[in-house]
Amino acid sequence: MSRVLVTGSADGLGLVAANAPLSEGHDVVAHARNEERAVALDTLAARGARVVVGDLTDRDAVRRITDELNDAEPLDAVIHNAGVWSGRPVMPVNVVAPYLLTALARVVARLRPGVPSNAVDPGRVPTRMGGPSAPDDLELGHRTQEWLVTSDEPEVLTTGGYWYRRQRQQPHRAVHDEALQDRLLRALAEETGTAL
Repeated sequence: MSRVLVTGSADGLGLVAANAPLSEGHDVVAHARNEERAVALDTLAARGARVVVGDLTDRDAVRRITDELNDAEPLDAVIHNAGVWSGRPVMPVNVVAPYLLTALARVVARLRPGVPSNAVDPGRVPTRMGGPSAPDDLELGHRTQEWLVTSDEPEVLTTGGYWYRRQRQQPHRAVHDEALQDRLLRALAEETGTAL
C-alpha cells in the first residue's frame, strides 16, 4: 500500500487522481487551496483520505503543508496535479510550490536515482483549466498518474520518464539540459531559502 499526496484534488483531474488510489486501498492525502474548496473533499475524507489545505501561491502555506506532511507517515508518491494556465500566478503554483514540496521531476531523477520521479502529460482534459471543449478524455487523464504511483510493473519502477497514456514519450529537449536544471535549482534555492 502506498501513501500518495495529490495536490489540487478538490475537482477535475486531481479529484479523479485522488479517488482512484483510495478506491484501491492506498492511503491518500488530498489537497485543496482553501477551506471552501476543501468541502469538495468531504466524500474522500469520509472514505479515509487525509486532507491538507493551503494556497500554493503562498510560500508560508506551502511550508505549513510540508510541516504537516512531515509530521505524519512518509509519502511514497506525490502527484503534483495543481497547476494554473493563466489568471493566478503561474510561477508560484507550477514551479515554486512543487519545488518546495518535493523538487522538480527530471532533476530529482538525476540527483536522487533511488527515488523514482516521472512527469505525466494528462492531455488537455475538460477541467477548469482545460475548458469544457477540451478534446482529451478526463477519465484517461489520471490513469497514467495512478499507474505510476501504485504499480510494481518493471517499466513503472524507472525514473526520469515523461509519460502520456502509459507510454513513455520524448520530452522537450530543454528537459535534458543539466546546466539549465542546475541554474533553476540554484535560483529556486536562493529564492526560497530551501536547498534540494
